[in-house]
Amino acid sequence: MWKPYLYKVKNGELTILNLYFLLARQHIFGMVKSSCFFIVPTSDAHRGILIMIFGNIHQPQTYNYFPPILKQAVTYFKQTNMLDIPVGRYELEKNLLYVNVMEFDTGLAEQKQAEVHKEYIDIQFLISGEERIFFGLENSKNMTSKEYDVINDYYLVSSISSESELLLLPGMFAIFLPEQPHKPGCCIDNSMPLKKAVMKMHRSLLV
Repeated sequence: MWKPYLYKVKNGELTILNLYFLLARQHIFGMVKSSCFFIVPTSDAHRGILIMIFGNIHQPQTYNYFPPILKQAVTYFKQTNMLDIPVGRYELEKNLLYVNVMEFDTGLAEQKQAEVHKEYIDIQFLISGEERIFFGLENSKNMTSKEYDVINDYYLVSSISSESELLLLPGMFAIFLPEQPHKPGCCIDNSMPLKKAVMKMHRSLLV
């Protein structure tokens, strides 16, 4: 089931970045009936745009046009009774795809640091509770506070330049690409317990 897919376009292979650009263009011109994109320009003309995606598993129109591997990931959350799954790590494809189920209390944003990954895409799915997530783009102004941990694929930054935010409610998911800093688990009003699942997808599955 979990296999990479290759998309062909007229002038070569369709990369994930080009794919997101096409999806964004379709969304902008009304070809996709959804509001699940944050489209953020970068200063690097060669990289074009980067996109953070979010949606709801109960609104198929927000993910039916995803690449098959991403659609399968979202469908996994929809078809699995996530409320009853114990906290822990669940392997879907060894070293390439796995799910971490966790429970914790949300906290103050100013007491947290943002995490950044190099090898894995984060698909964060909220099972219960509510949370605020701050995020942004790779930027030299993002101050590294913990150097890269190769084994666990993350480093921390103490600040996010041009920070954006979103609110997650149960059933919603957010997808963060490698090098996109994100600070999940922040409280919206007051601290509350939440349960969430984070699917870790190796970037090789999307190229």
